Amino acid sequence: MIKLFRNLFLVLVVAALVAGCRSDESEGRVIPQVSGYSFDPFNLQPSDKDFDGDGVLNSKDACLYVPGNDPKLCDSTVDSDGDGIPDKYPAIEPYIFKDMVNSPWDNCPDDPNEKQEDLDGDGVGDACDPDIDGDGTVNEQDPCPTDASNECDPDTGNPTYDPFDLNPTETDLDGDGVENSEDPCPRVPGFNPAHCDAKADPDGDGIPSVYPSIEPFLTENKAGNAWDNCANVANPGQEDFNNNGVGDACEDSDGDGSNDISDPCPSDPTDSCGAEVPEDVVFACTTDGSSSFSPMLATDSVAPAATYTRIKNCLLDEALCGVNNPNYAIDGNSNSSAEIFNTNLLGISSVALGVQVAPNSDFIYPSANRIGILFEDVPQLLELGLFNNGGIQVRTLLNGEVQQDSGGELGVALDLLGLSQIFGLDDPQYLLFRTSKQFDAIEIYSGGFKLVSLLERFRVRQVCTSKTPLPTP
Repeated sequence: MIKLFRNLFLVLVVAALVAGCRSDESEGRVIPQVSGYSFDPFNLQPSDKDFDGDGVLNSKDACLYVPGNDPKLCDSTVDSDGDGIPDKYPAIEPYIFKDMVNSPWDNCPDDPNEKQEDLDGDGVGDACDPDIDGDGTVNEQDPCPTDASNECDPDTGNPTYDPFDLNPTETDLDGDGVENSEDPCPRVPGFNPAHCDAKADPDGDGIPSVYPSIEPFLTENKAGNAWDNCANVANPGQEDFNNNGVGDACEDSDGDGSNDISDPCPSDPTDSCGAEVPEDVVFACTTDGSSSFSPMLATDSVAPAATYTRIKNCLLDEALCGVNNPNYAIDGNSNSSAEIFNTNLLGISSVALGVQVAPNSDFIYPSANRIGILFEDVPQLLELGLFNNGGIQVRTLLNGEVQQDSGGELGVALDLLGLSQIFGLDDPQYLLFRTSKQFDAIEIYSGGFKLVSLLERFRVRQVCTSKTPLPTP
């Protein structure tokens, strides 16, 4: 009887061990030593650099998708199409444990398809599926073989779009629903490559010489009218500083031999517009025309302003890094203000309020200029920023590229008068910054090295500058 109980106890112990080894939980699982693996096949860690997660980088792995480094697991005898995916699951762990050995793996074993795309999820890869979208119509007879709803352009297979409800974005410039990288004509609604081929777009900048005869241009009476303002010179930005319809890339307004797009002073053959602003130019920001300096306003008919915010490396909660009411800086009311706040540790985090010429305007501010920033509580700001290279900073930009930066990133041309003097009337007060390069945007930001700043705040009521070149000395 004792022997019987002992044998029964051993059987129960062995059964418990086997059950533990085959549990779906990794805790307590015995890694099979007979395999000789140097990795745990039950705890694979796939990544972009190690597809099968076996600890061997793709660049050194004999089989990218099969755990282990045995070339026999993915050679031509087991991978008929040579795409790295075996036709069937091999007899190794973890496939033995999961009862997957010899089950189909490659969903198109005779057609290379490393990514194993399967749009309709029927187990047959798109590379060999006679009905890719699973709508019951074979690809050859399907007007939209990758769209089960058949809501596509039957000529191209691309999605349909409403030409009167386009939604342009940076990744879809024409707003027709197809990203630029996939669109044969990124700036022309639709997917007809003839609209931007060499005949339609001789300079190859993606903008046809004339508007094609398609909607919405037909309804807008633009079809056949000039589109590219430099039809024979590539200029995808369509810059036109004087708004005369001729692009800067093919116009030399001042006749000095430099086209406007590369001329620092396109309306001045002496190029003196880049000269330093004279000391005796008095800064006074008004809208009555009595001064050359005026606020950047959303309602400006010549250079309408818009705002944006830029936050980088906020180490704490984003509630402690940001800009409140950014549009208050361009509303024309000097009693309202946009507030920039930032928790700055070792100069890592940066919060910027950008004021730029609106996208629908081609206006560019002249180079010899002054920027006036109307602040609330300026003395405190100066105290914060003087001795630690932190606090308020200003930079100018043109077409998104930094031109001058008080933080020192691009150098020396920005004269930081404002950090040593305050100009203006008793109230309001301005910090002044000199510029010597053209710009279409100004960023006021909290940044620079500080050992620690628990919370840095300052309020921007108004941003002012001149629309015309200032007089030379």
